[in-house]
Amino acid sequence: MKVVSLKDKSLFDVGRGITSIFGEGKLKSTEDKDGFIVERTDDASNQYHILIIKKIVDVKTKNVSFSVETEEGSLNPMILKKSIKLKNLSSVEICFPNIMIGEDKKIRIKVIDFDGKIREIELRKDSFVTHSPGVSMEKPKKGLKRYKKDDIIFQEGDIGNEMYIIQKGKVGLFKNTKDGLVELGIFDKSNFFGEMALLGDPHRSATAKAIEDSDLLIISKQLFEFQLKKVPSWFVTMFKALIERLRNTDELFNSAKHQIAELEEKIPKEKNQKQQENQ
Repeated sequence: MKVVSLKDKSLFDVGRGITSIFGEGKLKSTEDKDGFIVERTDDASNQYHILIIKKIVDVKTKNVSFSVETEEGSLNPMILKKSIKLKNLSSVEICFPNIMIGEDKKIRIKVIDFDGKIREIELRKDSFVTHSPGVSMEKPKKGLKRYKKDDIIFQEGDIGNEMYIIQKGKVGLFKNTKDGLVELGIFDKSNFFGEMALLGDPHRSATAKAIEDSDLLIISKQLFEFQLKKVPSWFVTMFKALIERLRNTDELFNSAKHQIAELEEKIPKEKNQKQQENQ
């Protein structure tokens, strides 16, 4: 996700970026020429949605403030369902999704007024409703959890949204196969596991079990994404692409390993069958 501040970017560029994400609607200047309007309509559902962002410059003091407004309703007849008006804002940040790495086509707008009050609204490509996510802007906290020996931390196939860093003890990862449970590795202090659930497929690819009494630092997806916002978007794109390549390589390796195992079973059977036919 790329975060753009209206203090650092022209409003026209931001408006053009929003229409490129939604892939529909039209962009035009507001009457004071310091803002933009994005209008979206959907004849199929008979809905419309309007976003207006303005930059206001005080002629006397030269102080800059912003306003953000949304409106949504029915096209025929033109009935207003809901509107949001946020004025006298000291800061407006637009969070753009990174389409290259598969992030959902939604735009989050974070606003701060001159009293320091923070609010967020969210616009989605597949919805004509302005959402107000109740997400705290404070940094999410880490959690520490203790596991007894032989405790199952998560099972293969579970849905996960957190990773773990071992502070004390040992944890084993195991994979279910047709030959039974196979050990993938044993991890001790300062090692981490479960990170793949934060980077792509949330399904756990293995079972994690405490080999001895263990203290684990839990890093939630919320905290992980909070920290990613501080990293340049190009680096995040490269990082996630590398992870996806590693995942695909691992899948190919496991597939090849399975095929080799089937061939090893098949060859002796065919050899014995030929010997019997020759006899």
